[in-house]
Amino acid sequence: MGVSSSPIRVLHIDDEPSLTELTATFLERADDQFEVDTATSASEGLARLDEDTFDCVVSDYDMPRQNGIELLERVREDHPRLPFILFTGKGSEEVASEAISAGVSDYLQKRTGTEQYQLLAKRIRSHVERTRAQRKAAEHESHLRQAQEMADLGSWHKDVRDDEIWWSEEIYGIFGIDREQSDTDRSAERPLDHREFLTYVHPQDQDFVDEKWRAALDGAAYDIEHRVVTDCGETRWVRQRAEVEYDDDGEPLEALGIVQDITERKAREQEIKKAKTQLEAAINTGAVGTWEWDVDADELVVDARFARLFGVPPDAADDGLPLEAYVSAVADADQERIERAAETALDACGEFQEEFRVHDPDGERRWVLASGRVKCDGDGKARRFPGALVDITDRKADASREQQPPIN
Repeated sequence: MGVSSSPIRVLHIDDEPSLTELTATFLERADDQFEVDTATSASEGLARLDEDTFDCVVSDYDMPRQNGIELLERVREDHPRLPFILFTGKGSEEVASEAISAGVSDYLQKRTGTEQYQLLAKRIRSHVERTRAQRKAAEHESHLRQAQEMADLGSWHKDVRDDEIWWSEEIYGIFGIDREQSDTDRSAERPLDHREFLTYVHPQDQDFVDEKWRAALDGAAYDIEHRVVTDCGETRWVRQRAEVEYDDDGEPLEALGIVQDITERKAREQEIKKAKTQLEAAINTGAVGTWEWDVDADELVVDARFARLFGVPPDAADDGLPLEAYVSAVADADQERIERAAETALDACGEFQEEFRVHDPDGERRWVLASGRVKCDGDGKARRFPGALVDITDRKADASREQQPPIN
């Protein structure tokens, strides 16, 4: 990654006020990203650390009441990873050894001349950048672990400047990549570049994905759906979302994204689309409407004809309502029978076909024929229940008339 552009906040602690001010001046002159605060005692320095956030502490060794090593030990109790540089005029192997044992980040002896401040500035920047990189890596690792714990969800991190993409292990599973069976280059523990990533995208979607990614680098949202092709030649659908971070000049630095397998959702959408197409003819010849019941969420999504027949405003039905919102329209004498038939279909992942009566908003009783088939997952658990209704009131009336004895 490039050099961080955020400020580097330094706390310099020394019991000589003139020296702390001089050091602050030279450090800020040596690096314009430095913001140096000062304290003239260990106790004051600890108080400043409690009330504010710093990227590095620079401390003298020989100070009254509490020396630099004792201060370091106190700092390490609350800030175990905060860079701490001992900048002292008291140079000895004994002090250096004690400082290292206490966990000092660096040890630098004061000298005459301004060159020492240039060296101190380089040491500060080096330790701060290393600590920030370690912190960011830990955050990324935590993000990847969380993603791997979630089914069908993986995450990735991209260094835009170096064109390096790191995938979580879960993404390899989503993309159907057998890393052990793949060739050596692909299975190696190394990042991918953008060109390599596109080789996993379905050929018909590669230009689309490339265009959306380049737009994201210019500030557009990156939330896309596309197909990928697995090692076995299987086509899967994924959804990708990402956030791009930029430097102060607006240049993209890095991106963090997630990938979700939406193959089942896409298959479901295709089934619904196909079913609606097939049912259009039925609707035109007497079908009242269609429904789709999400069993887990208990959401029933219906078309306008279905909603109106059950006395539900079509606008209210657009986003799905609980099944109970429609059951009240079913005739009391039919409800128990319909409930048993639905439970049987759900338990067996089977078909449902029942005739029953409903009361429309005008209070008129209509006969309908409901037909559907329960869709289950691989474990045999019911997930979806789509179907259609046909108004059979006229047919029922005709049949009733035929059964009546003729009037002599």
